[in-house]
Order: sequence, then structure tokens, then C-alpha cells
Amino acid sequence: MAGKSKSAKNQERTAPGPVPNDQQQILTLQSLESTLQSHSVQFKKVLQAIMDIKSSLELKIDTVSQDLNLLRVDHRNLTERVKTMDDTLSKTSPMVSDKQKQIQRLDAEVKMLWRRAEEAESRSRRNNIRFVVFPEHPPEQSSELTIEQWLIKEVLSWSPSKFFSVERAHRVQRRTPLPGQPPRPSIVRLLNYGDRDLILQQFCSKGPFRHEGSVVHAYPDFTQKVQKQRNSYMKIKQRLREHNIKYALLFPAKLRVISEERTHMFTSPEDTCTWMHAKGIAQTNEGVNEEEEWMSSTSRKRNKRRHKGQPTERQAAEERAKVLKETPLLIQNSFETLRSGPLAGSDSESASSDSTITDALRGPDVTPRTADEL
Repeated sequence: MAGKSKSAKNQERTAPGPVPNDQQQILTLQSLESTLQSHSVQFKKVLQAIMDIKSSLELKIDTVSQDLNLLRVDHRNLTERVKTMDDTLSKTSPMVSDKQKQIQRLDAEVKMLWRRAEEAESRSRRNNIRFVVFPEHPPEQSSELTIEQWLIKEVLSWSPSKFFSVERAHRVQRRTPLPGQPPRPSIVRLLNYGDRDLILQQFCSKGPFRHEGSVVHAYPDFTQKVQKQRNSYMKIKQRLREHNIKYALLFPAKLRVISEERTHMFTSPEDTCTWMHAKGIAQTNEGVNEEEEWMSSTSRKRNKRRHKGQPTERQAAEERAKVLKETPLLIQNSFETLRSGPLAGSDSESASSDSTITDALRGPDVTPRTADEL
């Protein structure tokens, strides 16, 4: 018993006893203090981060505020400029409208003046005859007298009237051709318009005529625009001749076709081709503008020759052969006017034959020149 009680006493000594309340409070306060310290550190970090964000936002807000101020200034300036432009446009709009009307009026006047100039040039050429392959003469020899004597002797089979006279005669190009080159075309202005028609009729009915061994061709002197318009009908006239259809090329460039006892008038090659296609005469419009292309290519060759100098003898011979080959087509094109009367298709052109008007409206091709220039 004694031993048992002794061991029991030892166990009671070693077993923990109850903790007093003061110690529990101390432990609780210590844990709270450590927790608060850790939270305080974290709160300081968060507060520092918030302060950094605040300073960054303040800096950005200042920048945005400055930009907004600049935008306000720009917007104010733009508003003022737009208002100024609006006022200016309101003032200039009537002026622009007036200027547009003025431009339209001036454009119509320019077109009218161009038509009048073309008509005046055509009238000034009514007494002119263009001779091709007429031999060259020495400068000291009068071209007017030479051509007049040749016309009276060779071309005109009747006794000329006392009014028959050659007013002016000159070459188209100023430079004298080299040996072996074809002679320059000659433009002859007659005193009377009727003499010009009689000479062309003689060439048409009794030609060709010769002078010093050269075959001379003659045809009316048209303006470049009229000649280009008339040349555009060449292939069409060839097709009409193949089908034995009567036609006449009227001044300035109107084609009169008589088919099945009906007369048709055409003012453009396109309209003629449409009619021919409907009649089964032409299948396509090919060849209508070939003569225009030939005219443009001839002009380019002429300009190229002017810039590069005189051609060689071979080139001159080829050019002469080409001129002789193409001249009958030009003559045939020009003589279509004589078949239907002088300058038919225009009453004013047919009735106006006063030499005073034609003399007053002389074109640049009949400007007097010196003997050296001839």
C-alpha cells in the first residue's frame, strides 16, 4: 500500500495542472500583437502601392488635362476656320456660278469663231487650184506667167476671156527639192471662180495633161479639215463603184447616194457604212479610216524629214512613186464636187461667187512671197 501511494503521488506531481486566467490573457494578447504587426506591414505595403498609383494617376491626369486644353484650342481654331470658309464659300458661290456661265458662253463663242474661221478659209480657197508634179522653174522665172501660158495653151481649148488671169502661184514648201526629188506642189489662185471650175472640168474630161514631160494633176484646194473629212470616204466610194451605185461627194464632206431611184444623204462615213451594211454592200466598217491613218502617217513622215534633213535619192524616188500612185485617188475624190456642181450641197456656197469676198478672205496659202521663196 505504501508503494502504491508513493507512485500515485509522483504521477500527481508530474501531471499538468490548470493554467491560470492571467497567463491565458497574456498569451492571447501576444498572438494578437503578432497578428497586428503582420497586418500592419501588409497595410503599409498596400498603402505605399496606393500612393504610387495615386501619383501615377495624377501625372497622367495632368498630361490628359494638357492634351484636352490643346484639343480645345485646336477645336476653337478649326471652328473659326470652318466659319470663315463657310462665309467665303457663301460669297464665292455666286461668283463661281457666274464664271461657269461665262466659260460656257466663251466656249460657245470660240466654237462659233472656229466654224467661221474654217468657213472663211474655205471661201478664200475657192479660186485656188492645187497642181501636183508640176515641174520646178528657176527663181528668176515668173511662176504666174508660166502657169498662165501653159493653161491657155495646153489645158483650155477655148479662147480665154480678157478676165482670165493667174493672180498668184507659189510652192507649198519653201525649200527647193534636190535633184531626183519630186517637185513641190503648186497652189495657183485664179482671178475668177468660173475659170477654176472650167480648168478642173478639163482635167476631169480630157486629162491628164503634160508639161515638160511630166504628167500634171490638178484638184481643188481644200482646207486640211475638209480634205481629211473627204478622204475618209475613199474606201466607201470604191465599194460603191464596184456595185455600180451612183454617188456624189458634196461640199464640204457630204455623200449623196442614189440607189433604187432614191436619194440618200450621209454626213459621216459611219452612217454610210451602216446603210451599206443594211443593203448588203459592205460587211464591215473596215477601210473607213484608212485614209485618215495615211494622212497622219504622211504628216509624221514629213515632220521627221524636216527635222532630220533632206532624204536620200532612194527615199526621194520612193516618195515620188508613192505620190504618183496616190494622186489619182485624191483627184478622183476632189472631182466628185464637179459632178454635182461647184461646191454643191450648200446654197450659200453655190450662190456666193463674188470675187471681192474671196479676195478679201485670202488664206495663208496665197500670201505674196518673194521670188526667192517661190
